[in-house]
Amino acid sequence: MPAADPALGASAFERLGGEPVLRPIIEDFVAHMVDDAMIGFHFDGVDRPQLAQREYELSAALLGAGVVYRGRPIRDVHASRPIFGGQFMRRRELLRQALVRGGASDDIVAIMLAHVDRLRPLVTREAGSSCLGGADVGPLLVSVPGRDVGNLPCDGGALAPALSGRAEAGSVASRPPRPGPPPEGEGGAGG
Repeated sequence: MPAADPALGASAFERLGGEPVLRPIIEDFVAHMVDDAMIGFHFDGVDRPQLAQREYELSAALLGAGVVYRGRPIRDVHASRPIFGGQFMRRRELLRQALVRGGASDDIVAIMLAHVDRLRPLVTREAGSSCLGGADVGPLLVSVPGRDVGNLPCDGGALAPALSGRAEAGSVASRPPRPGPPPEGEGGAGG
């Protein structure tokens, strides 16, 4: 259902600033998501421009742009990848951070995150989350090969120092690149 504000007479998409504002937000979100130390491995072999396009279509349609989502059904996209509750919440937090960095108002952020929350049963079978205390408070139990990172906040604030000096403290940490090409048969998330 598109988000419109009857009092303003404008869709949430228009209030945000339309495609010139939303597209860079989504591109920023996808860049952080696919390189994220906690969830990025889920996107190995995924066509990043196609993923960004599908994320844009979903977001623009939700915000009332009249854009059609042309990807596969959300449940089908995620069916072959076991996604845990904490991973779902990490993606949600990365989206929130991208929206804030992009200058989205609190109401736009709330619309987007409420939509993400409604999609949860289609993405993960875990009703709860490994994140204690909400999306941006409390520890996330993380295992990173070769590193003892212990409990990390869902917002990733402690992740950068725990993994390496590559990412600055307070930023979203990137995982090391994987050697070689992605395995054959691994396709993009969108359809």
